[in-house]
Amino acid sequence: MTGMTDAILLTHALDKHARSRPNDLAARFLVTGEVDGPTVELRYRAVQTRAQQLATRLLNLLEPGERALLLFDGGVEFVHAMFGCFYSGV
Repeated sequence: MTGMTDAILLTHALDKHARSRPNDLAARFLVTGEVDGPTVELRYRAVQTRAQQLATRLLNLLEPGERALLLFDGGVEFVHAMFGCFYSGV
């Protein structure tokens, strides 16, 4: 499976977790790269909500199937943007 099929599977998984365990930890980012350093934690419902907001904005600019270039350092913003693309079909 590739492309849109994978994106659909990932969004379905996120939707399922956002419904069944919305406040559970989806991801933890090490801000400085150090295990003992500051972290940013993402919860399933928060990732879903932000990604769907971005998907709506993307669909105001692009059609499903069009391409977007994500220029982010790895981290929270990239996760939201990637799932926004998956939800929008961009």
